[in-house]
Amino acid sequence: MSKTDGHKVTRFGVSIPKDILLQFDAVLKKNGYKKRSRAMLDLVREYIKSEKQKKKISAVFQIMYNHRTLSDISVTENSYPCTVSSSFNMHIDLNYSLKIVSLYGEKSVIEKLSGKYRSLGSARDINLKIIYLSSVRE
Repeated sequence: MSKTDGHKVTRFGVSIPKDILLQFDAVLKKNGYKKRSRAMLDLVREYIKSEKQKKKISAVFQIMYNHRTLSDISVTENSYPCTVSSSFNMHIDLNYSLKIVSLYGEKSVIEKLSGKYRSLGSARDINLKIIYLSSVRE
């Protein structure tokens, strides 16, 4: 039995279609992995971390919007004060602004807030990025 990061290692087999394996190998090479085992370990750790964080998550939401037609965007985030940690608004030009909102809370509430942002008119370039912080807090 070998060791990885001080832990005993168990070997197991995985059946996967060849075309997907070739794509996986290409991604591994692009990201500097020398061994599939290490990549699989990182993927499994990330999956476990995401499962632990299903209830509480941290996230960053960014939205580009026309501030001339969407002046009430702050009303949306103010209706979720326990979820919104902070927000930053930057004027891009005479018509558009970029809003970046940091969020922390239950995943379902953050997804609901994200849906409210997405339903606003004049919004474009909308992105929600979930950040798993369990490794920092453990």
